[in-house]
Amino acid sequence: MEADSDFYKNKRLALESLVNDRNDFYSSPTASVNPNSIESCLEIEQYLDQQRERLIPEHDYLKSLIEGFEEAKKAHIEFLASEEGIRQFELSFLQQSPLVTLLLDVSSQLSRSDGWTPLSVAGQQMRQNLPGQMEQLKNHMGYKSLKNLSWAVNFLK
Repeated sequence: MEADSDFYKNKRLALESLVNDRNDFYSSPTASVNPNSIESCLEIEQYLDQQRERLIPEHDYLKSLIEGFEEAKKAHIEFLASEEGIRQFELSFLQQSPLVTLLLDVSSQLSRSDGWTPLSVAGQQMRQNLPGQMEQLKNHMGYKSLKNLSWAVNFLK
């Protein structure tokens, strides 16, 4: 949701005004309406109708916000449950993995003249700098080898 400071200020003042009017109504002498006087009842009815007319736009606005949040939540849930959402989530997890970060560094720093880095070099650096990391990735993501992981990272891009 985006709103500039004037919108926020105006919305806040409108809601504060409604709350103040409600509080004044309950603490004012009109709260002690005379149910035996038709004039008194009509006066209160007119006052409450005016309050209702002021409340309706605020209620509708807040209701539209809630509906918008519900629609966004539904869209996010649908995306995360979709094949693409799952793929993006896995890619994000892999990209943030210390192992993948290390592999990217190794591939840029230790590549051959043809631009390729042998998996054996990458595996050696991994075992040296991140002992036990491959086992964690096997347990969490199911990749059994560095070759499987490198294929998955390239495939998920």
